[in-house]
Amino acid sequence: MKLQQIVQLCESSEEPTLREVSGNAAFNAMMYRGTRNKGDIVRLPVRKDRRPLDSSNLETALFNLEIERRFGIRNVRSQVAFATSNYVEAANYGSSVYCILPPKDSQVLYSPNVPDSVYVCGEIGVAINKLGFQEGNYAAIRGMSSHEPEKLLEAFMEHAPEEALEGFKRLREHQIPGILADYRLVSATEVPFSTKSTEYMILANYVYGVNAAFIRENTEAGGTIYDRTKAMFGHQ
Repeated sequence: MKLQQIVQLCESSEEPTLREVSGNAAFNAMMYRGTRNKGDIVRLPVRKDRRPLDSSNLETALFNLEIERRFGIRNVRSQVAFATSNYVEAANYGSSVYCILPPKDSQVLYSPNVPDSVYVCGEIGVAINKLGFQEGNYAAIRGMSSHEPEKLLEAFMEHAPEEALEGFKRLREHQIPGILADYRLVSATEVPFSTKSTEYMILANYVYGVNAAFIRENTEAGGTIYDRTKAMFGHQ
């Protein structure tokens, strides 16, 4: 089932909220999100104070600063709705999987080669650990927020050996830009369909979600959005 068909399904509904979704849909990429929400259709507010769970504050701060340098977006990983092209991956994050429809005027940050930015942050962390920083550097930023990345980096580097500082400068100027080189910022309507597992960071105040179960119930058994994506990713 294509997004255009989902939109038509929403347009034909007598439910006003479903008709509203049809006017806010992106038409190319399939984006999924697993949540604990219930219902055929949800309007999900986007948190602006998200804190990293599976990556360190330092890794997140460096990721965010590079994205800010390139695209002008402040603290990107703290203020986006995360979604994925992989239905099975989305199902790991909640009891319900929704097909996510961003507002048409929103933007999406993604890399076609990155299934999860946690892996990118981890790569940054490995590079930092090779530079010779001491345990005291990490202790200095314990409990600090990645929402103020400049203060966090200043505290981290305050007592660093000179050779580590030189390496850190090369890391920020050369290695991290290389690690994040494939990231793109596009309109929600311009995100291409992906046959690979791809993470999407949606910059919006809210997104809509149409429950995959609702889609299945309103389409023929064969060729549904669920069956197609499960066949694509189910054996990875």
